[in-house]
Amino acid sequence: MRAAGFSDPFAGLPSELTATLWRTGLPRVRLDYVWIRSMLALGAIVMDSSASDHRMAVVEMLITRQGQ
Repeated sequence: MRAAGFSDPFAGLPSELTATLWRTGLPRVRLDYVWIRSMLALGAIVMDSSASDHRMAVVEMLITRQGQ
C-alpha cells in the first residue's frame, strides 16, 4: 500500500491506542486499517465505546487538491 502512495495515519502510535478489536480474555488487536492518499491526516483515534467488542477507527483529514 505504501508503494502505491497510501499512508497509515495510525502507524507509529502505541498499540493500546490503535486496537479496534477488544475480546474478553484475549489481547486487544488492530483489525481495521484506514489507508489515505492525497490527504493530510490531522489525527487518528479509536473510539472508546463498550457497545461492541469492535471499536471504530476515526481519522481527521485535510482534503487538498492533488499537486498543491
